[in-house]
Amino acid sequence: MELAQTSRIDAGPMSAWFTATTESARRKVNQFRAYRRTLRELNEMSDREADDLGLNRSQFPEIARAAVDAA
Repeated sequence: MELAQTSRIDAGPMSAWFTATTESARRKVNQFRAYRRTLRELNEMSDREADDLGLNRSQFPEIARAAVDAA
C-alpha cells in the first residue's frame, strides 16, 4: 500500500514574518487579558481589604502590570 504524500510550499521569509507577527499579536492580547483580569480582581477588594494589605487603589494598575510581566 502506497501512502499519499503531500508537499508543502515553502513561502520563505514572508511566511516566517507572518507567523512571528501573529504570534506576537496573540501574546499581546493574552497579556492584556491577564492585565484586565488581575485589575478586575484587585478592584473587587473592599477599601478595608486593600488597606489591610497596605495597598492604595492608585497602585492597582502598576500591580496588575507587574503581575503580567512576572508571568
